[in-house]
Amino acid sequence: MHTRQHHRSGFTIVELMMAVSISAFVLTSVYASLLSLAKGSEGMINYSEMNNQTRRALEMLGRDARMARDVEIATTTQVMLEREIGGTVYDILYAYVPQTGTFSRTVFEDDDETDPSDKTVASIDGARTTFLYNVETLDLKYYNFRQNETSNPTEVKHVQIEGALERRVINLRNTNYIISARFMMRNKDVTN
Repeated sequence: MHTRQHHRSGFTIVELMMAVSISAFVLTSVYASLLSLAKGSEGMINYSEMNNQTRRALEMLGRDARMARDVEIATTTQVMLEREIGGTVYDILYAYVPQTGTFSRTVFEDDDETDPSDKTVASIDGARTTFLYNVETLDLKYYNFRQNETSNPTEVKHVQIEGALERRVINLRNTNYIISARFMMRNKDVTN
């Protein structure tokens, strides 16, 4: 008599466990790589956006400061400049609000009899613009003609801004620093 041998094809439990272990290792490695790529990509996007925001804010503040005829407010968080735009005189307020982490520019109708805090927003394009978001710190400093620090608006000849923006994405922190940009007021007459 002839006996038949039954051959079963398939995997043993050891082979299955090895295949699952290898697959888990490969999938974990792929996931970690994708997460790292996403972090890097998002970090570059954030840094680029913060850099563009900072550059735009500095360009506007620089242009307004260089063209300013007078300074009405000069604090560590606000500066109000008087400047002519298109033949009309406006007051331009740059303000840092720590509670919201924003730095904005607001154009007001100039009225020498009105207290600066009671002025109304001008009806020109771009009358109110928020330039910077996620601002961690921002400090405005003022210098007179002899480069001495001052807080008296009538003595101000230079405006300096320093600050830091910060964004967090997927446990990654991006920081962009505004390092000592100083602008001279060319149109403002000072005696000090």
